[in-house]
Amino acid sequence: MAAAAAAALVDNEFRAEQVFKQLEDIGAKVFFEKQLTSSDVSASGRVVVPKAIAEQYFPRIDTPSGTELSVEDAAGDTYTLRFRFWINNQSRMYLLEGTAELQHHYHLKMGDVLIFAQKEDSTIVLAGRPPTKADAQKKPPVRRPSPTPAGRGTARREQVRTQRLRNTDHWSAALFSSSCAS
Repeated sequence: MAAAAAAALVDNEFRAEQVFKQLEDIGAKVFFEKQLTSSDVSASGRVVVPKAIAEQYFPRIDTPSGTELSVEDAAGDTYTLRFRFWINNQSRMYLLEGTAELQHHYHLKMGDVLIFAQKEDSTIVLAGRPPTKADAQKKPPVRRPSPTPAGRGTARREQVRTQRLRNTDHWSAALFSSSCAS
């Protein structure tokens, strides 16, 4: 079993090197690699692009509906995707929609890596590769601590619950209390 896992890792390293060689051969420079999540590889065909990457390398968009974007893969095949954003907490969450065909072409699944590269003429090139040992060694993103002290929200929720109980008749209050206790 361990030998099979080691052989798969060596195969992944070799396949990743091949993809990087293809990108180099067409003059594309890698600017970002994204390890795909379950939502990235779902049937929706949407891939979330970090804001900093989207605003630096992708065309500027002013409306949430975005724009069509023509990209290439490492073999020179062209794909038409939609580059758009959602408003998220007074900021933007950027998406590439229509990636299902590209993901299918590269047999990408959760944990694989989508490579974003750019040619000298600014053409965006996307390619896929399996995860490598280096990907496994990358640390997951660190969660930022909550700006509110622990427990602060709990007191407010209890206050709202108490007020709701006061505003209901006795029978509803009894049902509400029993459902909260369980």
